[in-house]
Amino acid sequence: MYDESAGAIAVHPLRDSSFVGRAEEYALLTEVAAAAETGQPQVVLVGGEAGVGKSRLVEYVASILQGRGWRVLVGSCTARGSQALPLAPFIAALRRLIRDLGIEDAARTFPEGFGFELLLPEWSGKRLEPEVLTSTPLFHGFMILFEQLSADAPLLFVLEDVHDADPETLKLVGALARSLDNVPVLIVATYRTDDVFRGHPLRPLLSEWQRIRNIRHLVLDRFSRTETAELIENTSGKRPSDALLTRIFGRSGGNAFFVEQLARTELAGVAGGLPDTLRDLLLNRLEQLPQPVREVVQLIAVGGPVVAHRLLASVADMPEDALLAALRVAVDAHVLITSEDGYGFQHALVREAAVDALLPGERIRMHHAYADALDRQPNLVAAERHAAGTAYHWLGAGRPDRALPLLVRAAAVAEGFRAYAEQHQLLTCALEAWPNALDPGIARLDLLVAAAQAACRAVAHDHAHHLIDQALDEADPAGDADQVAALLALRSRILLRQGGKGALAAAQEAARLALPERSPARAAVFEVLATALTSDGVPDNALTASADAVRLATDLGDEELQVKALSTAALVFSHLGRHEQGVAAYERARAIAEKIRDMEGLTRVCVNFSLELWAYGRHEEAIAVAAAGVQAARRAGLTNAQGMYAATNLAGSLFATGRWDEAEHVLTEALEEGPCDVYLGYPHMMLAELALGRGDLTGARRHHAVASQLLFSQLERLECGLPMARLTAELALMENRFADARLAITAVLDAATVRGQTAAYAWPLLATAARIEVQATAHGLPSGSLTMLHKTAAGLPQHPPSWRAWALQFAAEMDSIQAPSPVWAAVATAWEKTDELYPTCHARLRAAEAAIVDEDYEQARQ
Repeated sequence: MYDESAGAIAVHPLRDSSFVGRAEEYALLTEVAAAAETGQPQVVLVGGEAGVGKSRLVEYVASILQGRGWRVLVGSCTARGSQALPLAPFIAALRRLIRDLGIEDAARTFPEGFGFELLLPEWSGKRLEPEVLTSTPLFHGFMILFEQLSADAPLLFVLEDVHDADPETLKLVGALARSLDNVPVLIVATYRTDDVFRGHPLRPLLSEWQRIRNIRHLVLDRFSRTETAELIENTSGKRPSDALLTRIFGRSGGNAFFVEQLARTELAGVAGGLPDTLRDLLLNRLEQLPQPVREVVQLIAVGGPVVAHRLLASVADMPEDALLAALRVAVDAHVLITSEDGYGFQHALVREAAVDALLPGERIRMHHAYADALDRQPNLVAAERHAAGTAYHWLGAGRPDRALPLLVRAAAVAEGFRAYAEQHQLLTCALEAWPNALDPGIARLDLLVAAAQAACRAVAHDHAHHLIDQALDEADPAGDADQVAALLALRSRILLRQGGKGALAAAQEAARLALPERSPARAAVFEVLATALTSDGVPDNALTASADAVRLATDLGDEELQVKALSTAALVFSHLGRHEQGVAAYERARAIAEKIRDMEGLTRVCVNFSLELWAYGRHEEAIAVAAAGVQAARRAGLTNAQGMYAATNLAGSLFATGRWDEAEHVLTEALEEGPCDVYLGYPHMMLAELALGRGDLTGARRHHAVASQLLFSQLERLECGLPMARLTAELALMENRFADARLAITAVLDAATVRGQTAAYAWPLLATAARIEVQATAHGLPSGSLTMLHKTAAGLPQHPPSWRAWALQFAAEMDSIQAPSPVWAAVATAWEKTDELYPTCHARLRAAEAAIVDEDYEQARQ
């Protein structure tokens, strides 16, 4: 689909679902097409690197316009050179036109006296003379031809690969752009940015053409992470796992052609491999470089994603002038790109191919040269990158003993920068190098504990459990009691993130082992225990543990621990329905976190605090707190983890207050951070909510499916299980699957014990359940579990205005099973006292229906 070397695009109808991304670019092309339809001729230049999807975009737009009655002509430029036929793409388009119209109709269409018959010797029987192709009358003839072809229907002329165009083709494009007037013509020309090198004839023309009023310039970027996931799903038929997406996106850089090729290889079971066609393509590009240039490129490939110039000059065995000349050739060929002080690769896969082409001995020699240079001159790279870079090269040179201390030091640097994924990777490498070191300088148990903590922060939960198991096997329960308790507390925290199963048992064991004296370890264990008890549905039992954690942290003067303990205490209060106490504890925790600049603690506080404010309908406050949480997560390096919760909470209150486009933007931006596991599930749950509100059933199904898969382990927690059940029921209701809708409701309500803030999830669920009964009755089905619904509603609190409005809406829905209830006007009034726009509009609509039944048309209009 993305092989742009295949020539002209095929114009045929395409399924919308196969078209990924490019919303802004598609909008621009449809905008200029609309202008062209009104008689304002347009030219669009579509640039981008090879494989980025230029042909796919133009093909899609062409199919849409053809379906609307446009005439579509396509011509493709051939490789430039002395033998290239002038005006080749225009001649190819004429031949296609003759095939479409037939010779007789084509003869009547072509304007006479301009030499068109000489362009097509197989038609006219006359020999083609090159000078005919460069005549000014012929250019004027093409303008008349375009005017005649567009007389009955708008004309789209697609000119592919103008980077390979002959000079006369480029002149004709410029002439058409300047001279066509008052005709419905759109010319779209594509070109490869990576083939427009220094001195290329198209380069000055692009600058010149941009000054022409009706020419637009569009350069396609690579796909984002989210768009890459959609493309993989279209290629494979199923959503990629987080690991697969991370791997393909990292290697492809979002280049559409590379994504498809890698996805097919991965699905064939060749993880990390390169398809032969792609390897040959990449190596062919390298082999076109002169030998000295290729050697420099391979040296940079071994050096890393980016290599500083001073480091390269120190390692390269060649004079400075020769090195600079080689680098210039590689940059002009778009193999290398320049950074602030060094060189990297246009594509990560080009680097892979360059490294793969080396012999093992060559790679070892190059790594050794880099490591030696960095050992001798540490200032060749930035100080914060020295340890990690040198360790990488000692490992590549087969010297793990030299790498180990550097890996440990680099991990500490990464932690300081809150680069937890990198810290986890470095410590994992250190554990692998540890057995080969004669004097490791660090105990293996300490290394395991540090790696487990880093894995937890990097959201590598499975590996964290594995590391904890190893650490527990090596630890002495008597001599290392505090360390064992800390490991069990860490396990409990991870299990809480994974749904909570086993978290309470781990926390209770940690509390049993924690030493009795006042210590940070003991306070931390009590804090985790309180969280686990609350998650297990027994917040009453958590009160003592959370109070002990707050008291210990305060007595110890450990403000970072106070933030955690107060945040947990606030969570306990929230689940007990003690809203004001919860808010007070959150505000204390937030103040301390801001004072000591504890961004990780502040993120956690803002996530839980914004959720509490959302639950009680305090949306403007929730928006401010959640936005602060998003910023704190960014500064803490937690954007792909707890930052997802903050973004989802922010989107939830934006959605409630009717700012749906803002909510979607927040969620889309959050997904670009590459979340995984449950962190990915919650944004998709909110996107499903948004799609349902907009009536986008396809989008709602897609996001609901992702959320259901990722949040399966979380469904026993009411704050996840209740809204997911409601989304499932709403989807079933939209498709008139009443039995499925009822089952989704009853399955979760049967096991639910709603307390505190979880009422905010229960009331909307009950309103949906009541609406199911209304519509089921309208379809002639018998009533469902009405008694259970009434019983559940009777046990729920109603004191915030939004909960009161939901209660009235539930009652009105239940009262509307036979006919629209007259109390809908009161429901609308109740919602108007909140800032939640969607349920307000819903209630007003239902009130209007009720008024029509009562023949009160004035009230209905209002």
